[in-house]
Formats: sequence, structure tokens, C-alpha cells
Amino acid sequence: MKIHGRTLGLKKSQTRAVLRLYHRRVPAEEPVSVRLARELASLSSEIGRRLGVLVDRRGRIRRVALGAADRIELPPLERESEVDSRLAGLRWITTRIDGGIDGILRAEISRLIRHRLDMILQLDVEDEEPARIWRAHILPPNPENRLVEVGEPFRPHELPADFPELMKALEDELERKAPVSRSVRERERAVLAVIGPDGLALETAQAELLELAKTSGAQVVGVVSQRRERPDGRTVLGRGKLEQLGLSVLRARADLVIFDSELSPSQVRNLGDAIDCKLIDRTQLILDIFAQRAATHDGKLAVELARWKYLMPRLVGGGKVLSRLGGGIGGNRGLGETKLELDRRRISDRIRHLESRMERSVVQRNTLRAKRRRSEVPVVALVGYTNAGKSTLFNQLTGSSREARSQMFSTLELAKRRLELTGSRVAVVTDTVGFIRDLPPNLQSVFRATLEELHEADLLVHVADLSRPGVARQIDTVRALLTETDLEGVPRLLVLNKADRFEDPSEAVPLAIALDGMPISALDPGDVRGVLDEIEARLFGDQRPRGND
Repeated sequence: MKIHGRTLGLKKSQTRAVLRLYHRRVPAEEPVSVRLARELASLSSEIGRRLGVLVDRRGRIRRVALGAADRIELPPLERESEVDSRLAGLRWITTRIDGGIDGILRAEISRLIRHRLDMILQLDVEDEEPARIWRAHILPPNPENRLVEVGEPFRPHELPADFPELMKALEDELERKAPVSRSVRERERAVLAVIGPDGLALETAQAELLELAKTSGAQVVGVVSQRRERPDGRTVLGRGKLEQLGLSVLRARADLVIFDSELSPSQVRNLGDAIDCKLIDRTQLILDIFAQRAATHDGKLAVELARWKYLMPRLVGGGKVLSRLGGGIGGNRGLGETKLELDRRRISDRIRHLESRMERSVVQRNTLRAKRRRSEVPVVALVGYTNAGKSTLFNQLTGSSREARSQMFSTLELAKRRLELTGSRVAVVTDTVGFIRDLPPNLQSVFRATLEELHEADLLVHVADLSRPGVARQIDTVRALLTETDLEGVPRLLVLNKADRFEDPSEAVPLAIALDGMPISALDPGDVRGVLDEIEARLFGDQRPRGND
């Protein structure tokens, strides 16, 4: 037996009195006995702190906890193995000594839902007595979408004696309306958590994370967003939004939460204490997509290297942290089953081995590029934000049948084809991996071949999706990445794809003029011919350039 929570400063007599609570029993038909309610109120008043107990359905007290005057933490739960139900088989009885607004505290409601407790009972203490007792319990799915029933407060001598019947009725209804199991649902159900400094940034980030989640195979069942300049250092979201996120997870029966910002190990721990759900961040989500899409030997090596570099700092001291990172979407595709058994030295050895193999691939690519330079054939590289339509334009320019899907990172491998121009002129056109904002350093290895190829290009054709609300930001992201990799000196042509998606075609023209680009549809042969002419003009100087990037 032990007292959970804040025990510092307790007198020996108070410690003994609190520990004696473990010997109390609650009648099976009552949610709390009059004797226990009065003893909790008296002890809580004497100590000057909130006091709570977890009681099982046999009326035994399984946990005793002490908090501060205004708050208390729920002690660790141990689900009753003999209770075959959808509820925890435990109820949380706690005191409140700070007065304040009438009603059950929001934090208690959150605990009730998150841990699927049988019931929450809050004793409002006045003059060392339980003046009012509030109770709340979970509701089964209902047309009003209400999660909790909060009853009217009652006094100790008015204690209802319907506890067993209420629990049985609740469990029968919860079992009858249980959601479809994951094996039948197939896809993981995800809630997205997004922050941004303003409305446009939030809208853009939310739309992008939604698209990434769908690309990975998740079923998005909810979104929680918050305006803030930077993530909270402990929990990313503020306290109120974090509670809202927990409620959204429970309401939607979600399997995982996907955060738009990268999570540190401490944030994973703190969030894990608040949300009983698997947590992954944007980096893990992108890595998961890469693992699904990597087809070549070099691509698979690059994805594995990126994964280990991401996981390496998170392996220190981290059983619970790592448990939040494994399985399903954002899990460990391609890494095998032994990740948790590897120590830091073995992982470091694996990273060095992968880096060595990647370097050998670099030497081979350099050899091929040297041969191409000797042939003096100009190189055109298609660059741009992911899902801008680069592969579609690549196919139309070269007559290829490279897979082009309306999904993020549908292309992870470089492709090169001969580009026939007028007369006997030819060039080599390269399709590259799409860029994305806030590219984490761990993912640089996946883009290494693309960046190497761009340094050999005579012309960069920057493809952007004109139909996207955040197209200007995406263009700026690509330009910034090109500048960071010392590519600002390579000539560029800005091609604004998907101009045919505007309901009013006249809207595309002024937007293209404002962006100083060339509006096209990669599916229109006439537009593709125009791009070919422009490429030839840039490479051989036959015409006056237009649409500078």
C-alpha cells in the first residue's frame, strides 16, 4: 500500500490516516458510502489538499492519491482482469476544497472519458463535510453525440443505490453499439493536430497534413488546430486544446494522433500521459510514405538511413517513448522486428554501414554524370513541391509511362529520358523527388540523389500547382531549398501547372502574371508544346525568355 502523488510535508499521523483508507469498503449498491465521503472530506480539510481514491466494483479501495489544494493527478490504473467489460471497472472519488464554480471539474470529465472509468464522484467540501456530491459517467453512442452524463448534485444522506444496475445497463449498451474492430476497418483512424501563426498558415498546414495522412493510408476522423507562433515546449498544444484533442480521440475512436510539428522525446512522454493513443509526428508520417514508395535499392537504403537517424536520439531511456512510435502508420516499415533490441552501438554501426553504401552509390552516379557531360548533352531537371504534377509533365514531354498519381511523394526515384527538340537537338530531362516545407534534416539522405542531379542541370523547370490556395508559399519553399543548396545560379523556368482546374479560366491568368510564371495544363498537348519551345529557347537561346523563376 502506498500514497500516490504529493506526500511531502505530511505528518506521520496524517500519513497513517490516509493509508487506513485502503481498509475501507463501499457497499456494492452504492457509488460511495456516507462514512467514506465524510472521512475523505475531513482528511482533505485537515491536510489542506485534494484527496482521491480509486474503488473497484467489489467496493475495495485500490489506489489512494494526494494532490495540491487545487489539483490532483489520477494514480496509475490497473484494469480489473476479472471484469469483462468495455469500462475500466474502477470509479474515481475525489474531494474539492477550493470552492469556485459549481459543477464537476473539467479535468475530472477528461479523466473519466480518457480512462473509461465507471464513474467520477466529486465531493465539494465545506466545513470539513461533503456538502455536495457530483457524479458523472460515460454515455454510449447517441444521436446528440454526448459523451458524458453529469447528474444533479446530491447530499451524502441522499446517496442513490442504483450503481450495479447503472453499470450493467451501460455496459450492455456500449457492447451493443461497439465500433467496428480494427481488423474489419483495415485503415488506422487518425486525428490531426496542427498549429500555425495565422489563419492562412493553419489552413495550408492542415490541408497538407490531411493529404499526407491519406497518402499513408490513414482514415482522418478529426482535426484539432490552434493559432500560436511556436509549439508548446511540453505538449505542443496549449492545455485547453490538449483536452479538446483527447476528447476528439475518444469521440472518434481514433487509433493514432498525427502532429504537424516534430515531437521531441519529452513531448512524446508528456503527450502520452495526457492522450491514451499512439502518437506520431510529420517526420514519421513522411518516412512511412517513403518506406511504402521506395522501389529501388538506393531508395530503400536512403529511407532506412533516414529512419535510423530519426530514431537514434529517441532510443535513450525510452521504453514508453518508443512504444508511442511503433506499429502501423509511422511505424518501422522495412526495419524488421529487432529495433527495440538494438543498442546504441549497433545502431551507430548500422548507420555507418548505410552511409558507406550510399557513398558508393554516389561514386557510381558521378561516373555516369561525367560520361554525360563529355557528350555535351544539356540536362533539364523538373523540380517543385510534391504533387505539383512533375511526373505528368515528364510523361507528356518524353512520351514515357512513368506512374503519376495525385498523391504526395508518388515519385521517389529519379528518372531520366531523352527529350527530342527541333531538328537534331536533344536534351536529357530528369524527374526528381518533390520538395516539402520544413524538410527535417533526417530526410536529407532521401533527397541526396535529387540534389546531386540538380547541380548538373543546365535548366531547372520549376513546376508548381497553380490551383492550390498556398501556391505562393510552396513556390517560396522550393526557391529557399534551391538557394540553401547553392543552386541559385542555375537558370530556371517557372511552370504553373493545373491551370485547367479553375472554374473560371480567366482567374488563372492574373494569378500567373502575379507569380511571373507560365500557366499550363500538363494534360493539354498545346501547353506541353509551349513548354518544349520555352525549354529549347532557354537552352539554345533561340527566343526571348519569359516566365522567369
